[in-house]
Amino acid sequence: MHPDKAPNFKDKAVLFYLANSEYDTTIHNPTFELQNGKLFVTGRIVEGSSQNGWLSGLTASLAWDQIQGYVIFESGEDYISRLALAFKKGELQ
Repeated sequence: MHPDKAPNFKDKAVLFYLANSEYDTTIHNPTFELQNGKLFVTGRIVEGSSQNGWLSGLTASLAWDQIQGYVIFESGEDYISRLALAFKKGELQ
C-alpha cells in the first residue's frame, strides 16, 4: 500500500475484523509499519476491549493482509461506551 493511500487512524480506536478468525481486536492510535517486508498495523489494545482485560494496554501488530474490515471510533472511551450500550440493549452477549 502506498503511504498516501493508507487510512489515517491518528488518535482513533479502530476495531479490526480478522479474516478466518472468530476474534476481533480494538487498537488505539494504530499506525502502519513494515516488518520483514510485510505490512502490519500496530498499536495498543484498548482497555476493556479484551475478555477479562488481560490484553489491555499491550502492543498488538496485525498483518494488514489478514484484516477483513474495520470500524473507526473517535476514542477508546467512545468504543467502550458503545459496547456497553450494545450489551445493555441485549445486542451483544
